[in-house]
Amino acid sequence: MEWALSSGTIAGAGLDVFWEEPPDPNDPLFNLNVLATPHVGGSTDRSMQGIVAGVVENIQRIEAGLPPP
Repeated sequence: MEWALSSGTIAGAGLDVFWEEPPDPNDPLFNLNVLATPHVGGSTDRSMQGIVAGVVENIQRIEAGLPPP
């Protein structure tokens, strides 16, 4: 990915998982057009509500004898 960013093959990257956490702040990747969050960055109130709603729906479907989607 570093090559693709530095050569302009891709304009930028959004990352939410790293090969090592916490990432090295001196990694050259961070000198490129990269927006990065830690893995827990996706754990928002809205995402948790969606996960809970999906689990509830799956339980209700199984209770009704239907397969989960």
